Amino acid sequence: MLTVEHLTKRIGQKMIYENASFTLPAGTITALIGRNGAGKTTLLKTLVGTYLPTRGRVEWAGESIHDVPATRRHIFLVPDSVVHYRQMSLGELIGFYAAFYPAFDRPYIENYCRSANLDRSRRVTALSKGQAQLFLLQLAFATNAPVLLLDEPTDGLDRINKRDYLKQLVSLLAERQTAVLIASHQLEELDSLADRVMTIEHHVVKAPKTLEDAKSSIQKWQVVYEEVPALAHQDIQVLGQTGRVLNVLVLSEAGAAYLEKTQPLLKDPLPVQLEDYFLGTFGGDQDV
Repeated sequence: MLTVEHLTKRIGQKMIYENASFTLPAGTITALIGRNGAGKTTLLKTLVGTYLPTRGRVEWAGESIHDVPATRRHIFLVPDSVVHYRQMSLGELIGFYAAFYPAFDRPYIENYCRSANLDRSRRVTALSKGQAQLFLLQLAFATNAPVLLLDEPTDGLDRINKRDYLKQLVSLLAERQTAVLIASHQLEELDSLADRVMTIEHHVVKAPKTLEDAKSSIQKWQVVYEEVPALAHQDIQVLGQTGRVLNVLVLSEAGAAYLEKTQPLLKDPLPVQLEDYFLGTFGGDQDV
């Protein structure tokens, strides 16, 4: 199990995140969500050892992954860009990771290259975005690392490749009891995959909660009025309006009490999705 204790990262004078503490248990998929620029990628790179923390520790089996480099063979990061591998061919990348990960399954990745008609002498950056991303995802599976960190893993994949990859990921989790942390804005995908959700905002990384607990923390209603009121309450968000019918998120008991006082003609509950939790948690005017 990967354990994170009081992890803090500052770059120059800018605090990226501070005092983050959580675990990534085997056999779980944790969604990491936040606004653009919140620090998701920096957090993943610190967890895999690419960045040194300003304070705190990332441990595998009680050993720091920053102080004991050999512990990093238990973690693999699929980055959000292939630019990191711009000087390497597919074959060189396979050889590099095969030498580092003791349980690396070379036949698996070589069979994938043959089935996908990928020339191992080609540079990674010579592939299309979708081809490169699929190759890196298959390379991640080939490492047999017990912890996978995925940064926008389905970006660039077409619908069929995305479907097949997600099936593979679920199968991998069941067979190997891999711990997976996914940073993504593809909230519909995460809704169908994740067991837990973790948020990062204003350099605060909140401890993971189950997806069920996260969704149950807010309410979603369709309400109908004779005359639509302004709904001026900080814990109510209007998602959409069609005539006298509104879809709203209610973020607290105070918000629920306020909604009742507006005396809607009709109020029906709607299922809460991860996207609703995202909107309810972050809101605001920043870029998503």
